[in-house]
Amino acid sequence: MNTWGINKSEIDYKLLNRISVIMLFLFIYTPKFLFFPVNLSYVVIVLAFGYLCYGTNLGRLLVIFQHKTFLTYLIFFLSCVLYILLIPLIADSEFDKTFLLTYIRLLLDIVLVLPVFVLVFGFDLEYCTDDFLDLLVKVGVAQAIMATLMFLVPDLKEMVFNFFIELPSEKLETQAYRGFGISNDYYFSAPLFQGLVFVLNSILFIKTSKKKYLLYYPFILISLIINARISILVIPIFFGVIFLLSFYYDDLKWLQKLSGLFLIFIAFLGFIGVYFLMNPEKMESLIWIVEGVMGGIGAMSGNLMESKTLSIMFREHIHLPSRWSQIWFGEGMVVFDNPHSSVRSDLGYIRYIYFGGIALSVLAYFTLINFSLNRIVNVKDSLFKATILTLLVTFFVVQMKGDILNSSAFLKGYLLLLIFSLFNHRTKTFDAE
Repeated sequence: MNTWGINKSEIDYKLLNRISVIMLFLFIYTPKFLFFPVNLSYVVIVLAFGYLCYGTNLGRLLVIFQHKTFLTYLIFFLSCVLYILLIPLIADSEFDKTFLLTYIRLLLDIVLVLPVFVLVFGFDLEYCTDDFLDLLVKVGVAQAIMATLMFLVPDLKEMVFNFFIELPSEKLETQAYRGFGISNDYYFSAPLFQGLVFVLNSILFIKTSKKKYLLYYPFILISLIINARISILVIPIFFGVIFLLSFYYDDLKWLQKLSGLFLIFIAFLGFIGVYFLMNPEKMESLIWIVEGVMGGIGAMSGNLMESKTLSIMFREHIHLPSRWSQIWFGEGMVVFDNPHSSVRSDLGYIRYIYFGGIALSVLAYFTLINFSLNRIVNVKDSLFKATILTLLVTFFVVQMKGDILNSSAFLKGYLLLLIFSLFNHRTKTFDAE
């Protein structure tokens, strides 16, 4: 008798698996369908709550909350939310609820949705850690295939936005080289999740040598690059981490596999070059990508002005509040897309300074660092350590471009990995480390 929750004789395993995978896709990318009256992410929340009301699932949820590592993370994160709640009450700036609502929503994900996915996949569907990594890859590949098809067939992209998906931003109407796939964020969050998928796909290829992971690369790379150039940074970060850890663990097999990946990337770039030569109408996308890459290379050589993005960033987006008290403790000002703000910035670090100061920044970043380092130290799989370290470094790099520490696709995937790694499904019981 299964006393932990869903009885396999009552609900077919395959049906539960398919429904859960679809819900995971919707939770990660949160697309807004024109024909659906509410945001589908709310449907996922309702289903998660319904799951906890079934059988003994609520008791199983408490097992996760009682795990020391997760409980520590939750306490620190609740401290961040409490700080965010208090700042607008004592600040002089006009109240803007967007920052507050974003992190209350993230809190709901952390205490409800993420643990439910861990319970469903970790116990009910009996996924081990590698199975779960493979699942996240497949979710990303499904998005990547749709993005690739929309890129190759412009009429398909037009049909998707006219009949199925609400256009997330009016800027996409003038940026024909972006907006591929089915998501609510084509500029930052979703492309970075595709970067996370790139890392997981590479780790699984190194571990298994299965050819299917090689076949996934073209789709993942296309979906990663064509929507946000910032997501390209995950590739050199990953190779750098693997290269350094290969010396620490003295495992030359990693380097052999990576050399094979380099050859694949060269072949992929050759294919892309031929494609653009044969389809000059798509050249705008290539020019946009190349400008970003060359600008980044020029910036690394010492001239930051070589990069148009970096020059705009340093000229317009890097600034601080006028008073030291505001720098240390914030002024409750939302400086992103806020018509009431006297200053503006897209940068995640600057947004945190204006709203909660250095105090909130240190608390928020320490919360994620502490959780991540705990997993790096305590998991036995060296490649999983490399995964977490790569994603942690990526987080702090891309936080310079936008606020990734919110209810974003990248952070959802990252936290799912961290929480899932706390519980290893070794036997027929749900055992904590």
